[in-house]
Amino acid sequence: MFYKFCYTFIGFGFLSISLGIFANKKFKRFAIEHDFSNAGYVYIFVAIAVFMMSFAFFYLAFRSEKNIKKYKQDYMKCLECGEVCKYMNTKEGKCPKCNGETMEIEMYYRKQKLDENKTNENKRNKKHKKRKIKK
Repeated sequence: MFYKFCYTFIGFGFLSISLGIFANKKFKRFAIEHDFSNAGYVYIFVAIAVFMMSFAFFYLAFRSEKNIKKYKQDYMKCLECGEVCKYMNTKEGKCPKCNGETMEIEMYYRKQKLDENKTNENKRNKKHKKRKIKK
């Protein structure tokens, strides 16, 4: 979220510089003043370039997260033989050795951790079963 604020801030900075160049044919950068009044129409090209840079930063700030490419996991684990292989070595998600189904290694270990937690809960529940008191 912070990067969106930064891109917006930079975009407004470039936008103000381009509008200043269009209006005054010059702009100040720190203590240096760049004057385009003697250069003819060169200031228009500079202003348009800076204007386009501002819109590039606005695009970076306001693009949707859906447009950002998400890469697949590098490693996959076979569910049948347990072999770990690179994603690019799998054939349509199948293990290259046994042709079994594969799963992203991160998802595999998450699933394994969830299964462990469920079995531990079941064991705890069996230990703490209510005992019947004999009369």
